[in-house]
Amino acid sequence: MQLNIFIRSPFFLKAILLGLLGGGINLVPLYFLSMTEFLFGQAFALYALIFYGRRYALLTSAIAASFLWIKWGHAWPSIAFLLEIFWLAHFCLQRKHPLLGWGIVYWCLIGLPILAVIGFFIMQLPQLALMTALVKYLLNALVCLAVVDIIGFYSKQYFSSGETQLPLIKLLRYSVSLLVGLASLIITLILINYNHQNVENYVHAQLNEKANDIAIAVDQYLNEHGKIIAAQADAVSVGLKLDSALNIISERYPAFITTLATDEKGNVVAATPTDLLDKLRDGHVSVADRDYFLQSKQNTETYISPTFEGRGFGNDPIVAVAHGIFKDTEFKGIIEGSLNLEAFSAFRPQLFDHNVELLILDGAQKVVFSSKNLTYQVLEKLTPQQITAFINTETTPAFIDKAQNSYFSGIKKSSHYQWHVVLLLDRSHIDVLAAKSWLKAMSILMLVTLLVFIFIARLSRWLVAPIELLTQKMQDFKPENNAKQSTLIERSWFEVDTLHQQFIELANSLNVNFQALAASNQKNEELNNKLSEFNHELAIEVERKTFELTQSVHIAEQANKAKSIFLANMSHEIRTPMNGMMGMLSIVLKQPSLNPDVVDKLQLIQSSAQTLMQILNDILDFSKIEAGQLTIEQAPVDLKAVFKESCDIFLMSSIKPNVEFRLEGIENLPDQLLCDALRLRQIIVNLLTNAGKFTPCGHIKVLVSYDEEYLRFSVADTGIGIAKEKQALLFNEFSQADVSTTRKYGGTGLGLAICSRLVTLLEGNIELQSEEGKGSCFTVSLPMKAPEELKEHDEPLNKSLDFTGHSILLVEDNPINQLVAQTMLRAFGFDVSVAENGQVALDMQVQHQFKIILMDCQMPIMDGYTATQTIRLEPDVYGKPIIIALTANAFMEDKAACYGAGMNDFISKPIDEQYLMKVLTKWSVQD
Repeated sequence: MQLNIFIRSPFFLKAILLGLLGGGINLVPLYFLSMTEFLFGQAFALYALIFYGRRYALLTSAIAASFLWIKWGHAWPSIAFLLEIFWLAHFCLQRKHPLLGWGIVYWCLIGLPILAVIGFFIMQLPQLALMTALVKYLLNALVCLAVVDIIGFYSKQYFSSGETQLPLIKLLRYSVSLLVGLASLIITLILINYNHQNVENYVHAQLNEKANDIAIAVDQYLNEHGKIIAAQADAVSVGLKLDSALNIISERYPAFITTLATDEKGNVVAATPTDLLDKLRDGHVSVADRDYFLQSKQNTETYISPTFEGRGFGNDPIVAVAHGIFKDTEFKGIIEGSLNLEAFSAFRPQLFDHNVELLILDGAQKVVFSSKNLTYQVLEKLTPQQITAFINTETTPAFIDKAQNSYFSGIKKSSHYQWHVVLLLDRSHIDVLAAKSWLKAMSILMLVTLLVFIFIARLSRWLVAPIELLTQKMQDFKPENNAKQSTLIERSWFEVDTLHQQFIELANSLNVNFQALAASNQKNEELNNKLSEFNHELAIEVERKTFELTQSVHIAEQANKAKSIFLANMSHEIRTPMNGMMGMLSIVLKQPSLNPDVVDKLQLIQSSAQTLMQILNDILDFSKIEAGQLTIEQAPVDLKAVFKESCDIFLMSSIKPNVEFRLEGIENLPDQLLCDALRLRQIIVNLLTNAGKFTPCGHIKVLVSYDEEYLRFSVADTGIGIAKEKQALLFNEFSQADVSTTRKYGGTGLGLAICSRLVTLLEGNIELQSEEGKGSCFTVSLPMKAPEELKEHDEPLNKSLDFTGHSILLVEDNPINQLVAQTMLRAFGFDVSVAENGQVALDMQVQHQFKIILMDCQMPIMDGYTATQTIRLEPDVYGKPIIIALTANAFMEDKAACYGAGMNDFISKPIDEQYLMKVLTKWSVQD
């Protein structure tokens, strides 16, 4: 009978409808952080509890909770939701109390402990996931209880019955506090989730960015080790001993576990370390079956192998770097180095103070390096599906490994060697970070809610107090009492105050005026006090800012000094190997028996090396200009010769075949003008090089004039031109009109920037007129005056001398540089003696009394500066030889140091053979 009544009630269908709506809401993925979701469907059950009663609320809750089977495959939380209905029905519905207070008590004492037991013992959730879920359920309950309280606040179920009336102060305090608290809670949840999403997006972006950086670094790492192998193979092909080549590789690149050299049949003839050499000699090991031997024999390029298991010096996995030894195109063997895979651990980055796991795969998808926390083994080959699993998407935001560990991942493939770099960050690190974030947010929310509640209580009291006071005054009023009634109500609000304002206006007007005057005086005094405090604080702030500025200047000076040291070291370290490479190229190109195809390739390498040196010189010049270290020297200069020499250099190196070149106006120039010839020539060559680079056909024209103590010249071309919107960027460092320009035409983007800075230093200006597709015209104006006395022209050295039979001492510690310099000097006819350091040079000078010494500056045991100073201090012992610096230190201060030590001349590396001959001829003629 009761069941029939229950079903026939109009509330029955409404309860079912609410249950279906609640179940649908439960299916909506309203995430809390990234581990769980909200279940706001319980709010519909609480609504049914208020308006339809306990039985229908249980029906609604059961239907809404049943949808969790669809979502999760279980409905364990429904136990806590159903018990909540019983609790609230007893403590709130029967006693006419709001739901929120008793609901919080239920969840703290009963609901959360039940869910904790289910999560720990039945679901077996990790501790962090369980704590996050419990917090989610508490927040879910708070939102549902607050929303239903607001909806049903003014219904007959709240605060009203036949015996009870609703107090105004309670209405204000509870309703406003509830609204503000709910709004704060919802905003906090939104911000927490938004922040967590941003953190995840940031992690994904950082992992991908760092993976890309490491992929580039891996390419550079392999390329650098490939270059040293290739360089030593080339050096062996021109006479360097195998043992020396292998020792150079081992000393400079310790990442090679072993290095070896073979003959043309693949038999090992030399190796490092010596333990490996002894073992190989005992076993007569051949590597003819190895891929790196076969590839190096068939290809002149450096070969970098996939990961494989080594043999000979242990069986550790290695990556082989090999290059063939060819003499006149005839294969003579290979040089191979085995890379230590553990060296890749240096690429492992950090994120949020946690180490990121690193996995590196070679081009064959074999594991090259794996962090210890990962389950992959070196040499293990990954399938395409396994590699694809590292890519995070919206459907798979994290990578799950074999041990069910969850990681954020980033994967990139290197552009050159096609190696994969995978970065994995344990997701628990981010979850802990997120948990700390929302704990702080919830603590702040609780504090704010408490403050809001206190404020609302005070506000409610302030609003109600005037009404209560007015009621009390009305009750105390007695008509028979003739005493004057005070109608002033302190802190009243407008509606109450308007009932009494007519009684108090006249009586209080004078008091109001005096009170206003006192308030004004007090305010002035407060303003004066604040002004004094502000002046004091301002003085302190000025003193602090002055100190900070002084510190900043000191730091900037230290940084500039460090930069100068770095540039000097960089110049020396780059020029030293470049000297060997360019010198050996020059020597090889003079061989008459070279194959034309080989000559073309060697000339291409030589051109690339010269381009690299130009880039290095541009960078160093620009750095000097920025640091204010570039000095301008004013001396009488033959401008006709400067322009003609600059144009000749351009015609020999940079102009394209289909381009016509014209130089006009130099015949009208004065014989000599005061200027810095080096910087003027640098401006002319840079502008001509720029025009030649971007002018495939047509003409290039240089027009020169001198008028009113100004030299003006223009470089006009019919090249590709420059768009107007991009012309302003052209004189910025490392800039070109477009990124595609760099890819198509090359260059660093420093040439025009250097021109602009040099023109400024020479107190002139540079202008550009250009139209896209039609060409460009750069115009330079420089102030130049005629010298008071004309400088006599030096008689040119029309021909080089024959130095046959002359002896010369070469002081050089680098074997490759020794070979390059000896070859050049012997080609001049010199009888060359070599000293590997300054001390040996002194001993040899005592014995042979060389007239000319080529002196390197940086050497072990004794450097070139000390050796030169010693010779100059004891001419009776060492004679008075001509000492010419031959060094990779190319800065002006380095040149000044050489002259200060007593050297006669200065030649920077890489050695220019013609300039070397010019310097030697000059000093031989003087001698």
